[in-house]
Amino acid sequence: MADQQSQHFQDELQREIAQDHILSGLTVRTLAYRVDRDDVAFIVDGGPRVAVVHLTYSVETTPDWPTTKFYDSVEEFLRNRMKPDHEEYVL
Repeated sequence: MADQQSQHFQDELQREIAQDHILSGLTVRTLAYRVDRDDVAFIVDGGPRVAVVHLTYSVETTPDWPTTKFYDSVEEFLRNRMKPDHEEYVL
């Protein structure tokens, strides 16, 4: 993924999250994104934890949005999220 695209997702996440969102104040780095949805995977604080965030492209005011799901490692994310998402996408 191009650095400019990665930075776009990181900037958008910071723009969207409310001060009390679970990712507020944490450093993230873009890992992957789903091309057919607004889901972006971020490595949190240098890893290995991964957060998959459904970006809304709106400034959110509650900690519930954008929705976020955590995975304890990149391997868990690949196995339990990326692979099933890929299989759903190619069907």
